Amino acid sequence: MNFNILIFGCGNIGSRHLQGLLKNKNISNISIIEKNIASIKVAKKRILNNIDKHKVLFYKNLNFKKKKFDLCIIATTSEKRLTYIKEIIKKKLIKNLIIEKVAFQNIKDLRQAEIILKGKNITTWVNCPRRSYKIYKYLKKKINSKNKILMRVRGNPWNMASNMIHFIDLFMFFSKKLNRKYAVTLYKNNKIVKSKRKQFIEIKGKIKITNLNGDILIFEDSEKIKKELIIEIENNKNFYKINESKLTFNMNEKNKQSEVKFTPPFQSYLSEFYIDRLIKYNDLELSKISESYYAHKILFNIVNAQLDKHYKKKIISCPIS
Repeated sequence: MNFNILIFGCGNIGSRHLQGLLKNKNISNISIIEKNIASIKVAKKRILNNIDKHKVLFYKNLNFKKKKFDLCIIATTSEKRLTYIKEIIKKKLIKNLIIEKVAFQNIKDLRQAEIILKGKNITTWVNCPRRSYKIYKYLKKKINSKNKILMRVRGNPWNMASNMIHFIDLFMFFSKKLNRKYAVTLYKNNKIVKSKRKQFIEIKGKIKITNLNGDILIFEDSEKIKKELIIEIENNKNFYKINESKLTFNMNEKNKQSEVKFTPPFQSYLSEFYIDRLIKYNDLELSKISESYYAHKILFNIVNAQLDKHYKKKIISCPIS
């Protein structure tokens, strides 16, 4: 196979995609759209040892000759993605698309993008990759979705607002049921704080989500918690704990306890793997945009409700990325 790739945005995450893609022998050409000189320098530094293996070309915009691409990755920040998608499909032919999380800043843009991409027959996924990790695929086999699931995600700090989408997606992966209605509880001590990234916000506090099956997902980001990220699941009288900071997986099943170490894959590895999956299965172990729509809808409802309360006015777009 001779895959042609288009990467739109080559900052931190975009350059990690580039690193991984360069390892795949099935790629013949990578075209990168990036205006920021600093981002280009970082990207070139990260691929220094691989630059001769493939044809990598940097552009400031889409006004270049090549028209057809097997895969496009949009790795910009979230606020202008709908505009970028419209621009891309107007000028280029793409078969497949991966959008970085958070995909958009409001549900209207996401729905419009979904309709446009479906009309162009472009298969689209949102890059929430935890459901493709071996440790979480193994855990899914352990979970009995006929019994209620209680899932807790807690840490300090773990950028809860921008990273919740990963765990809402994982929660849907475990529950096996795509319920469109959820009850959301925001706790009174929650607060909006500034993100390290300009123009974006984060949430500190506690949030609870309950679906129609009675499955519960709880998020917590508090200074009272140790500086680590922990995922806990109770199901069918069994207890599972994943510490993503210490890379440990604990199981307590029928009072039998065990612990194993695990290694989560870097994005650079996953990007290389995505190409092999597309060639072999014409699919990826990611949520398609139609499924991710519901995960994003929950996220926007949570963040907007918190923003409405904080600013005492109706907020339409979520300043998270």
